[in-house]
Amino acid sequence: MSDQPNFPGPANNPGQQPYPPQQPPQPQPFGGQPMQPGTGYGPPPGGPTSPFGANTSWMPSTPPPSGGGGNGGRTALVIITLVVVVGLSVAGWLITRDAEDKALDTLNTLNVSIPDVTSPDITIPQVTLPPVTIPDLTGTTLPEVLTTIPGVGEPSATTVPAETAPQTTLPAPPPVANLFEGTQTSDVIAAIAAARAASPLRILDVNLYTEYAFADVQDPNTPANIDEFGWRDGTVGPSSPVQLTGDGDLEANLFSDSDVNWNAIPGLVGAALAQIPIEGANVSHVHISRNLPFTADIQIRVFVDGTRTSGYLDADSQGNILTVNQG
Repeated sequence: MSDQPNFPGPANNPGQQPYPPQQPPQPQPFGGQPMQPGTGYGPPPGGPTSPFGANTSWMPSTPPPSGGGGNGGRTALVIITLVVVVGLSVAGWLITRDAEDKALDTLNTLNVSIPDVTSPDITIPQVTLPPVTIPDLTGTTLPEVLTTIPGVGEPSATTVPAETAPQTTLPAPPPVANLFEGTQTSDVIAAIAAARAASPLRILDVNLYTEYAFADVQDPNTPANIDEFGWRDGTVGPSSPVQLTGDGDLEANLFSDSDVNWNAIPGLVGAALAQIPIEGANVSHVHISRNLPFTADIQIRVFVDGTRTSGYLDADSQGNILTVNQG
């Protein structure tokens, strides 16, 4: 290990003799109070003076004879450091103070006007209620209310006339039609003659059912035309034209309503059911026309239907039975 020039130590003290002990100066801390013993440089009081002893140090107890670092140098370094720190603090304070002043100047130069806000006056109108006068009911006699049920024991003060509901007279329903009874067949033919406005009524053929009928009749105003009229529920319906086929003579196929005994129809129906005793027998309809091309006679044919077979009965225009066919 080598020592710096002029630095006290074994290399610069060949005789290995320490410097004679000197009384180090008493440094004064800030505030002027003396430092406590043992806090200065040099060997401790009463200790050995050997530079390599147990409680000694090879550091010099006195400053070197000329120049170099020592207590004075260190003190100067401390003072310079303090001056620099203080200077930096003052500079920082000045910079901060300057920034605050500029900010205050900027705020002072701003011209900010806060408008005055004035609340409008609200006027609540006064509402005057008209005085209410309650009539004096002192001495007023209220009418008595009768609670007696009439007819229970005491007469009623009020007589309510009995209301009579208007009676509605409904027309009698028409009798159930059965053209195979009484004179209903002759009545139907008379109604069709009235609707056709023909007398006599010229007929091509007639089909009678239990509750309705159809008749193909000549137009008296246009003899070449044949129209069909229907009857149901006591009413003759509108007519519809009939298309004719064949090259026969129309007049030879026609007959008058007065040429037939219409009241003989119910008797012929009964005779057909009696003479054609088939299972489930019933009369489906009755057909009246000339028996062409076989004969020019007017024929009344009664058709009988059954569940397993059918048949018919033929009679002349006056109701005389000619033949019975049991199918």
